[in-house]
Amino acid sequence: MTDRAEAIAGAQKCLDDFMTAFNARDLGAWEATFNFPSIRLASSTLAIIDKPGWHPKDTFERGALAEWGHSDWERREVIHAGPGKVISTRASRATARAAARSVISTRSMWSRWKTAIGV
Repeated sequence: MTDRAEAIAGAQKCLDDFMTAFNARDLGAWEATFNFPSIRLASSTLAIIDKPGWHPKDTFERGALAEWGHSDWERREVIHAGPGKVISTRASRATARAAARSVISTRSMWSRWKTAIGV
């Protein structure tokens, strides 16, 4: 496997693990997919997630996530593959009662530096 192919496979696995843990509402497994510090911009608020345990234990039971059913990747596009691999993504989120598939759509940039340096 080439370095580029390995970079893409590692980043895709991180995304798969992220979504699997998120949909399982497994906070520990979900946070294990983060590269710390992780920067999150949502609802006009910038948060720096500096370490595992940053998210409250009831993260999946409050706010918008209380009504959320599951999420799926709509798109995963490799825009750079190498030591600082980056994938542009779009995900959709549906409530448990939603008839429509795409209730909320989010866009993210993923960089998995930790994997690249073997930490």
